[in-house]
Amino acid sequence: MRRNYLISLLFILFISGCATENENARREAIPSGEIEKQEMTQNQNPKQVEPSSLDQLSLRTYPEDNAFVIAAVTPRFLFNEDEVAYALASASRQISIYYGAYVSYQKLIDENVIGTIQAQKVEIIYDKDLADSFLNKLEIIEESHALDYYAALIKMKGNSLPGYPAIELMPDKKPFWINSPPDIEGFIIGVGASGRRKTVYESWEQADKLAMAEIANIISTNIYGGTANVERGGESYSASTTVNQTLISSNVHIEGLYIISRWREPDESYYYSLAIAEKP
Repeated sequence: MRRNYLISLLFILFISGCATENENARREAIPSGEIEKQEMTQNQNPKQVEPSSLDQLSLRTYPEDNAFVIAAVTPRFLFNEDEVAYALASASRQISIYYGAYVSYQKLIDENVIGTIQAQKVEIIYDKDLADSFLNKLEIIEESHALDYYAALIKMKGNSLPGYPAIELMPDKKPFWINSPPDIEGFIIGVGASGRRKTVYESWEQADKLAMAEIANIISTNIYGGTANVERGGESYSASTTVNQTLISSNVHIEGLYIISRWREPDESYYYSLAIAEKP
């Protein structure tokens, strides 16, 4: 037993001596002064660069130097490269919409209860081939992510955009345009609001669509009204109700549609998008 103990002790001392010799050899191979620098670096906590929050990133979609700046939000995927590809595809779609898209919007309103929307549908038809041609021109300049989303701020240079009017954007303050859309000469403004959906991506996608639909309504709107009698009955009662409904419909081709800013409530209950387009 004692013999085995001595053998183990000698083996440990041998290994320790080899490690010391290797460390001394490493130090001799490093130029003078570099050892101290490495040790100081190892002892310091590395500086962490915090990515932009989703809310800060989403505000910064205003064009810079006549270049597109697009905020793209995606669901989370297993691999980051899939999230990046999804975000780039979303940005290329938004740019394609800018160069021309058909916006179809139908909204059914119950006139018996003022302000009640029974159903609404928005469809944006854009040139997918044109969108694909932009993919190799896009550059991700910022990223943000959490458990339920990945977001990227994406820029595309080399395209001349009109001089959009300045709009005050403050990350910590609810934008005025949510309740009071600005009246800007030469431009049409649309505000879209969406309640929280299954994902952040779906919430803002719906807000974007409704903002663009609002511009379509301003450009061209068809209104249809009608009434219907609804009878309800049972074993002990029967009743008849007259329902007044109005269908608001738009189907128009628009050029220059651009989501210029977004904002969401601190409790994430509502998402808002601000769209802008030059008057035709």
